[in-house]
This record gives sequence, C-alpha cells and structure tokens, in this order.
Amino acid sequence: MLTRTQQEFLTRFGIVPAPGGADPAPTADAGDDMARAEAVLGRVRALPPRGARLLAGLATPLARALAAAREAEPARAAQLMAREADTVRALDREIDAVRRYLVEEPRFQARLAEARAHRAGGGAIAIEDYLARIEEDEARRAKAEAQGEIDRALAACDAQEHRHAAMMAEAERGADYARLRAGLETGIAAIEAQAPGGGAARPVLADVRDMMGEAENFTKSANWVGAVLTLRKAATELKVRTKGLELVEELRPEERDDDFEANHARLRDMIAGLRKLPAAGRFRPELIECVDMLKRARGALPDQAAAMGLLSQARRVLTEMTDGMVEHGRFDSNLRQALAQRKELAALNAERCVQDELARVTDALREADDRARTREYQKALDALTLAETALRDGLAAGQLYAEQVAPARRAIALAAKDGDDTARARLAALDSAFRGRDLAQARALAEAALSARAG
Repeated sequence: MLTRTQQEFLTRFGIVPAPGGADPAPTADAGDDMARAEAVLGRVRALPPRGARLLAGLATPLARALAAAREAEPARAAQLMAREADTVRALDREIDAVRRYLVEEPRFQARLAEARAHRAGGGAIAIEDYLARIEEDEARRAKAEAQGEIDRALAACDAQEHRHAAMMAEAERGADYARLRAGLETGIAAIEAQAPGGGAARPVLADVRDMMGEAENFTKSANWVGAVLTLRKAATELKVRTKGLELVEELRPEERDDDFEANHARLRDMIAGLRKLPAAGRFRPELIECVDMLKRARGALPDQAAAMGLLSQARRVLTEMTDGMVEHGRFDSNLRQALAQRKELAALNAERCVQDELARVTDALREADDRARTREYQKALDALTLAETALRDGLAAGQLYAEQVAPARRAIALAAKDGDDTARARLAALDSAFRGRDLAQARALAEAALSARAG
C-alpha cells in the first residue's frame, strides 16, 4: 500500500495513473503550463471577433481552467493545467486553421456569388455541374463551421478553387451562346411574321436553323467554344443574306414597266445605296457602268422603247452586282470574324500547344483571300469554312490547355518534387490525351491532378 506522498510522486511523473483515473499527472511546473495556456489564449484574443467565436468551444473551458488554477494551491493548479494540456495543443493548432479560414472563407463566398450570378445572365447552362458542386461545398462548409470542425470547413472552401477560373470562362461562353441564340430566334420570328415560312428568306432560315442545331450539338459535348463560334456565323448569315434579299427586292420592276421616270429614279436611288456598302469599292467599274446606262437612257428619250431597254439592261447589271455584293458581304463578315479569332488562337499558342490548328487556319485564310480577289466567292466561303473548323478545334484545345492542362502539368511537376512516384506516368497520360485531341480525357486527367494537389 503506497503512502499519499508516494502516490503523488509516482502519479506526477506518470509511473502510475492517478487514483480512479480522474486526473492526468502534471508533467511540469504549473507556472509553465499556465504561461503556455495564457499565451495561446492571447493569440485567440488577437483574432477578429468571428475567429474568437469559432474557437470558443476550446478557448472558453481553457480560460475557466486557467482562472481556477490561478486560485488553487500549486499541486492542484498543476493538476488542473495538466488536464488541459491536450486542449492547449489543440487550440494552438486550431488558431492557425481559423486564421486561414478567415481569409479563405470570404474568398470562397466571392467565388460562390460569382458562380450564382451566372444563373441570371444565362451562363449557368455551361457550368451546371460546377454550380451543383460548389453549392454542396457551401452546405458542407456551413455544417462543419457550426460543428467547430474548421479543417473540414477549409477543405470545403478549397475543393473547387482550382476549377473556378476555367468555369467562369466557360460560363461567359454559355452566356454568349444564350444571347446569340435568343437574338437569332427573335430575328427568325420577325422575318416569318412578314411572310409565311419566311417567304423568299426560307432557304436562309433553313441554313440558319441547321447551324443552330449544330451549335446545340456542340453544347451536348460541353464544347461551348464551338457552339458560340457556330452561332456567330449563323448570325452573320442571317444578317447579310436577308439584307441581300431586300436589295434584290428593291430592283424588281414597277408594276407599270413603261413609267420611265419612276424606274429611272428607283435605279438611281439603288445605285446610291449600293455605293454606301462596304463592298462598293470592289464593284466600282460596274457601278460606273450603271450610272452611264442611266445617263444614256435619259438621252435616248423621247424614244421610249430605247430608253426603257437601257433601264432594263442597267437593272440586270445591278441585280448581278447586288448578288456579288451580298456574297462579298458574307465573305467579308466571316473573314473579319475569323481573323479576330485567329488572334485569339495565336495568343493561346505560347507553348505551341495549338500550332497545328494555327497553321491550318493560316493556310485556309490565305486560300480564301486569294479566291475572293478573283470573285470566286463560293470557293472563298468554302475555304473560310475550313478555317472556321480549325479555329473551333484550336480555340477549344487552346483554352483547355491554358485553363486546366497547363496548371495541371505544373501541379504534377510539384508532386514529382514531393516524391510522387506516379507523377511521370500521370504527366505522360495527360500529354498523350491532349496531343491526340481527346479533350474530354485531357480535361478529366487535368481536373484529377488539380484536385489531388488541392487536397
């Protein structure tokens, strides 16, 4: 049977447990333990009010124990503080987590708000999965915070951070898609309201609807780049070709073909209108020829038949020229779009990740320009279509590389430095998928690498 003095000695140095297992043995002088506890509580008090509230579950009991220890006898104070040793260590760790949480949680809320805002702007259609996941993260974060599990709350905040920039860029494309589609539907409805089925514009509307269907198919494979580029082309086709139909309609003869003055004035106004079009410079000789015909027609009076014959000849030239101007307008509008997109593609080629597509685009644009110079507009438009296909492929690949593949390659390189034996194989798989333009696989591998690094 141990005496009280022997029991206290053995308990203090951890040789035997305290009687009944009630209190752990003090391991150092109570003053040192109290100083450590006070230092940790001082760190808590230095936090913003929210941080102190998050740590109240640990800090409040520790503060009470410290207050009690100050009033107790040395031996009892040592026991009280020994009992709180784990709390002091846990609180010390939690303070660092809370400090980070106070920085990261507002950033997370900003990302969440930015993502939610795309519901109103139409961009949500492109980021439905991301929105669902970040909403789940918010629910996990709130629950973990309420339970005082700050590490879990932090993990919820960080879970989607590596995807956010890419997803916001995708949402912008989704918003562009929604806006362009709405504009096309409005334009088609307006044309069909003027004539059943669109009247003379029926073939144009059919082509535009085909392009809208093609764009929708791109969205099903999450190719929002392709979807937006296709709708932009559809918008150009609708605008330019319907304008061309209006011009041709204006050239139809008056009901009274023998009314020289009415026909002469109409053709004169038509020439003036055509001169204002961007393509007028390409058709300057024909415009001069038509002006000369109108002068000769007036000079032929009073020979009504000769005068009207010259007007009819001028009308035929103007009709052919209008068709040419419409085709040139289609070509020019699509060319300007393609050139702007080529600049975007070149900017994404910093690491030569889309060099093949860029070369294809350049060759096709050169061919298109050569054909347009000789007014072979259909061949020029065919060459532009090849350029647009290469642009669509290149922009989708280049944006994926910039937004996800390049960051993933850096993450894998860091993992290799940290001793990850699988890093080389993962990098090879990612590079192989991207080079083979299996963009879905490249995206999945990139997201996995970024998630692993974030975790």
